[in-house]
Amino acid sequence: LDKDELSGRGTVRNAEGEERSCHVLRPTTMGNGFVSHRTVQLIDQLRAKGVLFIYVTASRAAVLQERLKVLAKADCAAGECGARIYFGDELDLQWTKGFEEISGALDTSVPAEQ
Repeated sequence: LDKDELSGRGTVRNAEGEERSCHVLRPTTMGNGFVSHRTVQLIDQLRAKGVLFIYVTASRAAVLQERLKVLAKADCAAGECGARIYFGDELDLQWTKGFEEISGALDTSVPAEQ
């Protein structure tokens, strides 16, 4: 793995030595995330053919919003294990409010108390 976090670009290699150029996603508690430029191209091609594409992650809303800036465009994104759902850039507030007791208020990055 070679990465340049300043430029947001990196290269990953598999066990056979094949390389892929990637976007380096900002680190979280689990470390950096990576998405290959080829993956972004393929998602764009699918969407151009009318295929709906959705991201689903356990990431907090702030991390998801940051990562969506460099990921391929999606029709929908679900974060915080489904407690936050975005259609395009719009957060579904009605859906989100139903999970505040579990996931915490929108204006905080800290989950609700256990």
